[in-house]
Amino acid sequence: MTRLLAFAAALLASAALLPACSQSASPSSERRVCSALTGIDAARLIKIMRSMDLEAEEATYDGSAAVRWNLHGSRSTILVLSEGESLQFYVALIGSGATRDFVHDWNKSWRYSRSYLDGDGDPVLELDLDLAGGVCEERLKDWLTTCTVAFDKWVELMPEAGAGTPSQTVKPPAAPQPSFPFPPVGSPGTGT
Repeated sequence: MTRLLAFAAALLASAALLPACSQSASPSSERRVCSALTGIDAARLIKIMRSMDLEAEEATYDGSAAVRWNLHGSRSTILVLSEGESLQFYVALIGSGATRDFVHDWNKSWRYSRSYLDGDGDPVLELDLDLAGGVCEERLKDWLTTCTVAFDKWVELMPEAGAGTPSQTVKPPAAPQPSFPFPPVGSPGTGT
């Protein structure tokens, strides 16, 4: 009985130390709390972008709110979609020499973005950010940085890089293609 009580006391003492150890050793326990953005309008987005020294101005596209972003001399657009719950970065280059192989290799090799050739054969780069459910302002700033890094790398790797001119006539799509609420292929009810 004494042995059992000693074991129980040791177990309780070690259990009391466990949370303190795991807090100091675990990076996930050092999370900051922020006020989450569940939506944003163009004016607030521009204010955040300007706080990062990014050149941005309010615009509209097909009646939807948008932000025109001068990204290293190229005209890009951020569409504010789904009543501010979704953002889409969009840039197209005219006459760049990009091929389907370039687009395929980009999509195979690079995360967080997608590239395609539009109806005129010009390459397009897009990145999306879903705000539904809430994201911190720091996450939004990180997404803007990701857009910049992806764009710079995309232009650097593009065939005949620099031959393309910033898009002045190619316009972004009215809305991104929905991926939800459609179930993935092979899910119950899809018939595949």
